[in-house]
Amino acid sequence: AVSGPGQEDHLSVVSDIFSQAGFPTTVAAEVEPLIWSKLIVNVGINPLTAITRLKNGQLLEYPGTRRLMEQAVNEAAAVTRAMNIEPIYPDPIEHVLAM
Repeated sequence: AVSGPGQEDHLSVVSDIFSQAGFPTTVAAEVEPLIWSKLIVNVGINPLTAITRLKNGQLLEYPGTRRLMEQAVNEAAAVTRAMNIEPIYPDPIEHVLAM
């Protein structure tokens, strides 16, 4: 969260520097939903690719890995919501499957 006098201006300067370097950025007032939404994606993909040595897209080719992915995403989204943080994606599973 942005706090303190001048903090937003400082963050805007840093954001502009990254954007000028070719890394489009934005400043967000609430960072927790972004962090937890990224975690939901990582939970759905990274463990399964590490264990199976499949590429991200290949996880969808097998009913078992797809089912595990959906279960992991549902669990991570439930934990996020239990913390009163709403994921930034309306449907986390749909978003992860699109990745």
